[in-house]
Amino acid sequence: MVQRRLVPWIQNPESMTYGSTGPSRPVQHKVTLASAPVVSTDRSKVFYRLALVLTVVLCCLLLNASIVLGVLYGRETKENDKLDSLLSDYQNVTRLYQGATEANVQLQRENTNLTQHNAGLERENQDLSNANAILKGEAENISKNNTQLLIQNQELMGNNSWLQEENDNLTQRNIWLEWEKHNLSDTNSLLRRWCGRVEENSTWLQKENWGLLDQNTWLQDHNQNLTHQNVWLKTEKQALMRYNARLRLEKANLLDQKQMIYLNYLALDWYCPVVKQETQERLCKKCDDNWIAFQFKCYFFSEHTKTWNASRAQCQSEGADLLIVNSVEEQRFAFRTSQSVNQRGNRVWIGLTDVQTEGEWRWVNGNLVTKELQFWHNRTFGAHEPDDWKQHNPLGEDCGHLDTSLHALTSWMDGPCESAYRWICEKSI
Repeated sequence: MVQRRLVPWIQNPESMTYGSTGPSRPVQHKVTLASAPVVSTDRSKVFYRLALVLTVVLCCLLLNASIVLGVLYGRETKENDKLDSLLSDYQNVTRLYQGATEANVQLQRENTNLTQHNAGLERENQDLSNANAILKGEAENISKNNTQLLIQNQELMGNNSWLQEENDNLTQRNIWLEWEKHNLSDTNSLLRRWCGRVEENSTWLQKENWGLLDQNTWLQDHNQNLTHQNVWLKTEKQALMRYNARLRLEKANLLDQKQMIYLNYLALDWYCPVVKQETQERLCKKCDDNWIAFQFKCYFFSEHTKTWNASRAQCQSEGADLLIVNSVEEQRFAFRTSQSVNQRGNRVWIGLTDVQTEGEWRWVNGNLVTKELQFWHNRTFGAHEPDDWKQHNPLGEDCGHLDTSLHALTSWMDGPCESAYRWICEKSI
């Protein structure tokens, strides 16, 4: 019985089945011929040979065991105890046989793969031999180019360090660009949301714009009306300003008249002292004929013209001298009275001169003209008075006069002392 089971296995080991262990399952191995090195192939061949020898030895042992079992099988009735022992050995050998069978199947498959791999290697070897012949021819050309390649290699090595640095910079820039891309993505999301809001606001603004256009039309009409009204108000304002200036001038004149009346009232006791206390009878002092009284003094306004020195001599001959202005009221009085008297020209000599020191103006009594009380003419364009003009007289202008064609408080001018003007004399009562 044992021999019948062993013979088929020897003839076809792969078809052998076992009731206790089941059919053998060969182990599949993938062999990549293109990547398997030659050294691994040699080791596989050695392993395969050892496994084959082991299999043969095991087969011989198994055959001997089968023969022994066959012999012992006839004696099983007498040697029952030995048979059990042999049966146990048989089972052990059977298990060893199963392992050897599986190893044999695996080795056969590896042998087949190695055979195929060997054929491929032989083909590759032939190709390499052919390529070797070609390479030998190319080797000579390569040797010729080797020197040039070495030089180029040195240059490339020099450039390699630069490229490495550039690569590091590009790596850093790539990291920065990734970060920038992330930020731009977030910004893009925000912009999309913002665009949605802008579209909503645009619709609202269009409606608001229509309302503003209507309001703008109304405002333009209202502005035009205000412009016309503003022009009328400006015209009215100019008229009021002219009227106000006239009122101010009248007020100034009234104040001057009031001041003059007040001063005349104070001078009443001087001009007209009381001679009888019982009756308060007064006896008024009088100025000479053709003289005008003002604030305790008498003034003479000539109708004829003379030089400054001749005019002063005429005043001194009558116990007087040329006018010395001591107050604003006296300046206004002299100016207005000169305008009212019959005139021969607008210019009138007064007691001013800088004949001793140029630019140092003094009155005929020797006193300097003070900054607080002087009424020189100020021109809008050109030099202000006194200007010592020498175009018509090389000696200049060293004597002072007032010009009744100007304003009362800006009417003083200097002129040549030899010019013939009217004059004003002044003396105490």
